[in-house]
Amino acid sequence: EEATPSVRRIVLAGEALRRFVYAPGQDVVLSLGAAANAAVKRRYSIRRVNADAATLEINVVVSGSGPGATWANRVQPGDIVAEVVGPRGKITIDARAPWHLFVGDETAVPAMLNMTESLPQGAPAWQIFEVDTEADEVPVESRPEGSVSWLHRRGRIPGDGAGLLQALAGFPIPSGPGHAYLAGEAQTVRSMRDLLVARGVPRNQLSAKAYWRMD
Repeated sequence: EEATPSVRRIVLAGEALRRFVYAPGQDVVLSLGAAANAAVKRRYSIRRVNADAATLEINVVVSGSGPGATWANRVQPGDIVAEVVGPRGKITIDARAPWHLFVGDETAVPAMLNMTESLPQGAPAWQIFEVDTEADEVPVESRPEGSVSWLHRRGRIPGDGAGLLQALAGFPIPSGPGHAYLAGEAQTVRSMRDLLVARGVPRNQLSAKAYWRMD
């Protein structure tokens, strides 16, 4: 089903998911079929898992015409995914951190919301997300300390990073050894990491992951 104009919500089901154990922030690898005589595999962040219902939800950005977007636009209830591998991924919540900062584009939203929702209720968390328009925002649970900021490209090319970098440059970094999680387009992620390092955040308090790369 459509989660936003640019994202499809896809729910996988299978008895093995009753025993599926993962850490928020991890992903799974799906085998989507074959193209040009080669297997097509894509990694998708886990949005949520319901062990009782034996389901796993992913949110797929469907802009573009690549194999992943094509599959997400065409998949129907009852279709079979050839293989699901995981969970995978090393970036998960730093449970020792007294505060958390999440920054990314729409490709980062599923994992970062899952991570935020796993935090203790009183843990401060700030979230900065960039999407195209207000229609691309998704519901986010409120927290007693922290905030959620939605930035809008309004037709600008995804991945240029200007909005996220400007917001991050003006973000008042809390005191103490917290943790920042950065994800999205590769060059933007590098620039955000370098910006926070320049502002005095130690590298061991940063987790950065490139989900995609501009051509």
